[in-house]
Amino acid sequence: MVWLVAQNGRRITNRCTRAAIACFASSFLEFNEVTTARPRELRRWAPNFSRMTAATDAYFILRAAILVVGLLLGLLILTAFVWVPFYGGEGYTLQFQDRIFQLIGQVVFFLMIIIPYRWTVTTPLYQFRLGLIVVAAAWACAVDVIAYDRGLTNQHFTLGSTLAVAVAILLCVTLGMHRNRWKSASP
Repeated sequence: MVWLVAQNGRRITNRCTRAAIACFASSFLEFNEVTTARPRELRRWAPNFSRMTAATDAYFILRAAILVVGLLLGLLILTAFVWVPFYGGEGYTLQFQDRIFQLIGQVVFFLMIIIPYRWTVTTPLYQFRLGLIVVAAAWACAVDVIAYDRGLTNQHFTLGSTLAVAVAILLCVTLGMHRNRWKSASP
């Protein structure tokens, strides 16, 4: 609050002027999004802060894990510049087809991770993104089943498809948490 003080230390503003200055200062701070809880709202806000901390921490930890997976997928996609010509030089073999199918799944997962959550909060885009996440996980599992049928691996589901399903579940959970945070923040 601003106090105008005269030379002798006496306040030269009356109560109405001080109230107007305080009102302007609080509305200015709210406009610039430097808000704090008002005394009446403090009782409602303080209990919610302690409850939201654990959920917020879990949300950001899961988002960090997904970001790490996204960085690893990005590196795998970048390494495709090395192995695509290598496998392509051998001809259109079953191994090359398998690697291309895996690359397609990695690109779809990478896109699902790097698209900002705020773009897909509304219902149609949220459902579309959930559908793409399910398709990406199913694609990773289908690629492993195809590789098993062709005799390229001895397991129906490899570690890659298991991790793809785990990442898909994490994406769905964090997307749902983000959407719930968005819904509770909107009026």
